[in-house]
Amino acid sequence: MRVVVLAHPRSGTGYVADCFRRCGWKVGHEFVKADGIASWMWAVDSATVPWGDSRGATPLPKNVLHVIREPAACVASVALTESRSEEWRRDWITLPVDCGDVERAVWSVHGWSRLIEEIRPTHTAKLEDVERVVGEIIGAPAPEPSPHLFNARAHRRISADKIKATPWVYPETAQLWDRIQSDYAEA
Repeated sequence: MRVVVLAHPRSGTGYVADCFRRCGWKVGHEFVKADGIASWMWAVDSATVPWGDSRGATPLPKNVLHVIREPAACVASVALTESRSEEWRRDWITLPVDCGDVERAVWSVHGWSRLIEEIRPTHTAKLEDVERVVGEIIGAPAPEPSPHLFNARAHRRISADKIKATPWVYPETAQLWDRIQSDYAEA
């Protein structure tokens, strides 16, 4: 295995696996292939996952890529389309149950990013610039951007301003939102 791609759910792991495949590397989306895997679930050392291949005690390869999606787009996608894995994520990060979907999504994106940081990825890339970093990892020209994001789910947009103006149940959510935006700006 040459690469593992990590991210929060709804942050483009399917698209990044596709980028590697278009460059000739066999990288699976949530399933291990010869050259690696792109799976948000591999941020934790777990024998069981909601779907796909689990990491278990598999050692991570030389290249670990952390993909960060634009915060408002990520939080909206998680809040509006990603409830299936919430209980499983709650086993690994703090996810309050007594708040709204958007607030829980902020907590989830923040918590999952901290898990990935603990792994100390060798590369970090914004989803919107991931092709360049894929090229760096494979040591070849970057793949051309695809006109669509792999596995995209339709949902309404929520602006960063609207997220920031949300009346939070937990006051610290505002700090988590700021940190998510800062992480993205620094990637």
